[in-house]
Amino acid sequence: MQQYAEEPTDVDVYDYVRDNAIDIQHHLDAAIQTCSSIKWYTTVDIAFSRTTRDGDLQHTTARFHTQLPDIISNTSDVTADRITGEFLTGIENFSRRGSNWVVESILDFRITHAPFRPAQCSSFITTPAKKGDH
Repeated sequence: MQQYAEEPTDVDVYDYVRDNAIDIQHHLDAAIQTCSSIKWYTTVDIAFSRTTRDGDLQHTTARFHTQLPDIISNTSDVTADRITGEFLTGIENFSRRGSNWVVESILDFRITHAPFRPAQCSSFITTPAKKGDH
């Protein structure tokens, strides 16, 4: 797992991912060099705020993630657009559903990955002959 630093001024998810895109690719490339193929996904925790009808300021947080998990053996398809597209759709749906929530800051961004090793046959087991066969 790789966690990235956030600043209180980090508000725009696309800009944040784009600014870290090279580090993200280097991290995934290193994992692929070690494991050949990996399963990976990213998550982002966001702080939201809104003003109620009474004038009170409310705060909440929400976590968004890319599809679970994506299997890759190279990083050619890993782009800021691809990662943030799923985040932005989730954020937009959250804001619409929750009525006027506004992104306050990015609290946490991380990449989680694990080696991908598909099941392989590695041995042969002799089975008994069928009765009547010699």
